[in-house]
Amino acid sequence: MVRGMSVRVSPAGTMTFFQTSRDQFGKRTRVKLGRYPDISLKDARADAIQTRKEIEAGTYLDRHKPRLFSEVSNLWLDRDQAGNRSINNVRSAINVHVLPKFGDRPIDSITRADIHLHLDEITDNGTPVQANRVYA
Repeated sequence: MVRGMSVRVSPAGTMTFFQTSRDQFGKRTRVKLGRYPDISLKDARADAIQTRKEIEAGTYLDRHKPRLFSEVSNLWLDRDQAGNRSINNVRSAINVHVLPKFGDRPIDSITRADIHLHLDEITDNGTPVQANRVYA
């Protein structure tokens, strides 16, 4: 048995698996793992263990909640670009050219065509080199 894992059975008989844990600040988080038989008990236990570790470490991101581009870009800057010597240039390019256009949009709503159109706008403003840097 996994500590914090529970099963809710609705009056209609639907079984839903949950994981409840507290993060490092003491905030209680309840995560829906899935419904049986879409997810087996074995898979639900494995997910519960992983989810519990992520919640307690403070790295859990709700997979079902649409995330905004601004959230994902900040996470990427903090995790992936932390050791980059030119992180200030990367952060500036994102803040000036990308966040005003895409910052408040859900990440999964941004298409490749949206990105190409925005790069064309940057190029049309007379800064093709900056468009290439934003693209990179």
